[in-house]
Amino acid sequence: MLEPESFTLKSGVETPNRIRSRVRTTVRREGRITKAQQQAIDELLPRYRLKSADLRDDFSASMSSVSQIVVEVGFGDGDVLLQMAASHPTTGFVGIEVYRPGIGRFLRGAKDAGLNNVRVFDQDGRDFFAQICTPDSIDEIYILFPDPWPKKRHHKRRLIQKEFLEICANRLKPGGLLCIATDCEDYAQWILDELTTVPALQNAMPGGDYYHGEALRPTTKYERKALDSGAAVYNIVCNAISA
Repeated sequence: MLEPESFTLKSGVETPNRIRSRVRTTVRREGRITKAQQQAIDELLPRYRLKSADLRDDFSASMSSVSQIVVEVGFGDGDVLLQMAASHPTTGFVGIEVYRPGIGRFLRGAKDAGLNNVRVFDQDGRDFFAQICTPDSIDEIYILFPDPWPKKRHHKRRLIQKEFLEICANRLKPGGLLCIATDCEDYAQWILDELTTVPALQNAMPGGDYYHGEALRPTTKYERKALDSGAAVYNIVCNAISA
């Protein structure tokens, strides 16, 4: 856990106050975990859990070479992460999730598919970026349908805040991608507004609009349900730029 006192990131940048305060942006929603999911966690999590702060080094034992490092924050059941990992065997994928039934399902899927290019970080995503990751170490970050915390009094719990975006930008390589998706229009506008305060991230669309280009990822199960119901999905894609 991060301590409330001031501390320094590996980049030498002091952690912002709102991140140090540990406002909860994720909730460990245990739900009902099946026997098979728990067995997968017990047997497979030690194998797939991220072990090294050097992300490339962590994959070196199971991969002959690593072309890129991709991170998904809050992978849910892991369907998108599994599809991407299967399609890009030379890319190392790190999935961040605290929802244990989802972790169990993902681990079973990774084993069944014979994947050796995935790792799991089963703690708060902010801890990963603040304490584990080093600057310029990630090629792409995906944050798909984070909790919108729709009530105004809960907006401080939203993951996408200026300070978190600044850390993401610092951890991305120059030119690296940050891809965010939400079906909450208010949250989407919030994200666009927060991005305008982070010069190190440049919206990929002219005029700072929502992304309307070629699909960069598979469609999530949640997204398919939203689209089938007629809901809009807002995609936001940014590039990290050199300071």
